[in-house]
Amino acid sequence: MKVAIIGAGAVGSVIGGLLSGDYLVTLVGRKEHVHEVTKNGLIIEGENAGTYWPVATTSTKKLPVQDAVIITVKAYDLEQAVKDSLRLIGPSTTVVIVQNGLWVLKGPLRASFARPVIAVASLGATLLGPGRVRLTGKGWFEVGSLEGRLSRATLAAQLLRSAGFEVKVTDDIVASVWRKALINAAINPVTALLMEPNGSILENPDHLALSKALFNEGLDVAVCLNVLTKKMVSFEDVIDVIRSTARNRSSMLQDLENKRRTEIDAINGAICDLAPRPEMVRINSRMVKIVKALETWE
Repeated sequence: MKVAIIGAGAVGSVIGGLLSGDYLVTLVGRKEHVHEVTKNGLIIEGENAGTYWPVATTSTKKLPVQDAVIITVKAYDLEQAVKDSLRLIGPSTTVVIVQNGLWVLKGPLRASFARPVIAVASLGATLLGPGRVRLTGKGWFEVGSLEGRLSRATLAAQLLRSAGFEVKVTDDIVASVWRKALINAAINPVTALLMEPNGSILENPDHLALSKALFNEGLDVAVCLNVLTKKMVSFEDVIDVIRSTARNRSSMLQDLENKRRTEIDAINGAICDLAPRPEMVRINSRMVKIVKALETWE
């Protein structure tokens, strides 16, 4: 079985590495990462520590049609990754998109593939450097189809389970995407602003109040749009995630530390864009401006 991972960052490398023992896996990533993986293997530290040997390349151009394509790029690279992936997709290819934020629900993306599978991930993965990642805990996935067809989602779940992940198949992946986005919106920008791990939010009542305000605004938007109810997610879920990932540095914080663009536009920014009224998202709107200013701060 041929599996291509488009976007071999932390999450993509972990998935590809753990699948490479059973399948012909190709990581598509940046030049430095590809060079190290090809020369010395992919080194995973922490959970499932070891050296793995997927194929690695910087381009999809010479790859054949794949049995599965897993797209794990940042939200702002998703449209280009979709275009690069089209040549790898045949009638029976399972396409899985693992993505933070709400842009994965955009109409143009939904039209690009006949039956895309969306995966919501909780995975403590960190890219330590070229050819080296750390996995903190095993993590889990929720997978589903935007069209409500579960046959491809079931295939995707089987593939991810073969790598040792816990996977749930859901018939309401839109709700799952929103739930994860609201939790990310309440945690990631606060940790990015503080430049501290997730657990720091619980150490100061003002930090916790800011996190709760971001969450409450986002939940109000989701309820107005009829994608969630207040019984489906609460701020207690945010606190649970903070506690279980207290030592983790959020992806948004890691992006700022490495002077990379963050996914603030696809998370808090998307919540603001979808809000029926701008006054519903005043705090989220300000947080977007602050994080984007930090992106350009030297």
